[in-house]
Amino acid sequence: PAPLLSEISIVDTPGTNAIIREHEQITTEFVPRSDLVIFLTSADRPFTESESTFLRRIRDWGKKIVIVINKTDILDTKEEIDQVIQFVSENAFNLLNVHPEIFPVSARMALRSKLGEPALWQKSEFEPLENFIRETLDEKSRIQLKLLNPLGVGRHLIGRYLDLTNSRLELLRDDISVIEDVNSQLGMYRA
Repeated sequence: PAPLLSEISIVDTPGTNAIIREHEQITTEFVPRSDLVIFLTSADRPFTESESTFLRRIRDWGKKIVIVINKTDILDTKEEIDQVIQFVSENAFNLLNVHPEIFPVSARMALRSKLGEPALWQKSEFEPLENFIRETLDEKSRIQLKLLNPLGVGRHLIGRYLDLTNSRLELLRDDISVIEDVNSQLGMYRA
C-alpha cells in the first residue's frame, strides 16, 4: 500500500551469507537486472568475506550502490557507530573505488516506532535512508538509473570478452612464436 511502491519495485534477495547456495545464486543473478543496489551489512559483523566478494561482483556490473549498516542499536556509543561507519567506508572505497552513500540504521527501532513507539523513530536513523530512496528514485533519477543500467552491463560484458580475447591472442602469439622457431630449425636442418 505504500505510494512509492506504485512507481518502483523493491526486490529483497536472499543475500550473500545464505546457507543454501541456491539463494546466493538467485541474488548474484538478479544484480545485472537491478538499477540500484541497497547493500545491507550488519554492525556486529560488517563486510564479511562473502559480502566483500559479492560487492566486487556488483562493482563489475557497474551498479550504483548504497550501503546500509543495520543493528546500530547493539552498539553502546556514538564512537562505536562512527568506528563501524569508518571501517565500512574504507573497505567500500577499497572495493568499489568510490565512496558510496552509507546509512547506519536500527531497523528494529524503526519497526517499533511504526508499531506504536514513535519516540524511537529519531533514534532509528531510518528517516535519512527513506528520504534518500525517495529522492534517488524520483522520476528523473529512475530514468537516469534505467539508462545507466544497460551501459553498466555492457561495460561488464565488453570487459569480460576483451579479457578473453586478449588471453586467446596471447596464446596465438605463443603458438606463432613456436611455429616460427620450428620453421627456423627446419631451415637450418635443410641447409
